[in-house]
Amino acid sequence: MKSALLCLLTLCFAKISWAQKQRSWLGPNNFLTFQHNSARPTSSFRSLVIESNGKAYGFGGLAGAGAPLDDRLYVFDPATRTLTDLTDLSKVTPPARKSHGFSSSNGKLFVFGGQTNQSGSISGSISNDFYSWDPSSLEWKNLSNISINIPSPRQNFGMACVNDRLYVFGGDNGSNVLNEFYEYNISSREWNFINISDAGPTQRTGHGFASAEGNLYVFGGRDRIGTLQNDLWEFNPVTYTWTRLSSGQDSSLEASLRPQERSHLGLTNLRGSLVVFGGENGSGYIRVFPDVA
Repeated sequence: MKSALLCLLTLCFAKISWAQKQRSWLGPNNFLTFQHNSARPTSSFRSLVIESNGKAYGFGGLAGAGAPLDDRLYVFDPATRTLTDLTDLSKVTPPARKSHGFSSSNGKLFVFGGQTNQSGSISGSISNDFYSWDPSSLEWKNLSNISINIPSPRQNFGMACVNDRLYVFGGDNGSNVLNEFYEYNISSREWNFINISDAGPTQRTGHGFASAEGNLYVFGGRDRIGTLQNDLWEFNPVTYTWTRLSSGQDSSLEASLRPQERSHLGLTNLRGSLVVFGGENGSGYIRVFPDVA
């Protein structure tokens, strides 16, 4: 998880326009203490980190080219600066994976899909298995067989929660890039396909997807022919409508401030603003701006 955090490099604060803001790094893991498993986490990429009840959770990924996929679950408590490996505390553990969905609602964590394996091999198959983790019992639960209308297998998609609903958008199945949109009712355990015809983003994989102030946002990624994007879309889950917030039609000023085209980026909500982290632009990984150090 250390490398996953350090690889999130480029920061652009955004609502509809963007403004840079300086940040100070605390250093590579030097301020952390470790509990339960004394070994530090291995370096990892394509793992995911989310916030839940004031703590950061990291799950999955792989340690680099030629390395096996990971099934470890870690929690970081900023109050105690403690990183804890929670994996062995649960009787059930989701198969190791990368390029999956990872989100939280009311303290529970949810993992869906991605590229998985069950034998610790380097590569795996694209999955649509579905798990939840309960912080009160420290246990994973397999929801795959008790969820209705579960989406088809996919990877590199977006997943985020608004209230008691979980949303999945886009991704790819290894052959085709998707723009399918699903809503999961956590109480009824039912998935519903959101049919919005051509009103929203095009097919998208490796995009950023986040919730903020009751809405959902899509930024960047690659379309069905592999073209990198940097448009920003907003979805209202009450009215079920998409609004395009930025595009190639922006003013020259806003276009100059908009983050460049990218995929496999990080997108999150920070105090009402959207933050875009790193990604790749087709020729390499996007690096830190000079004033973010």
